[in-house]
Amino acid sequence: PRYVQGEYITPQMRRKIKRRSEEVFREVDTDGSGMIDIAELGRAMKGLGCPLSKESLTGAMQIIDQDGSGEVDVNEFADFVERLIEGDVPDTMSVAQNAMVGGGV
Repeated sequence: PRYVQGEYITPQMRRKIKRRSEEVFREVDTDGSGMIDIAELGRAMKGLGCPLSKESLTGAMQIIDQDGSGEVDVNEFADFVERLIEGDVPDTMSVAQNAMVGGGV
């Protein structure tokens, strides 16, 4: 389903978003390191129906990478996707308006 920016996310929706985010994360973690870099992040966001421009991607990486490692782990990624759908990511608010998580979410 399509999510509306700022929409309340139920616990069931939250579980589906997390599960789908983890699936996409594994798909784009092409080197199997358990971490994704900025190029892999771009593919992940596209896979979630949220393609980002280079500028937005760089800004998103700074927001997502909570520990400042330069890479994103699965929990940081799932957290970001949920925040994006909730409209709680200021630099990518316009993307959130069109966010759609595929794969039955």
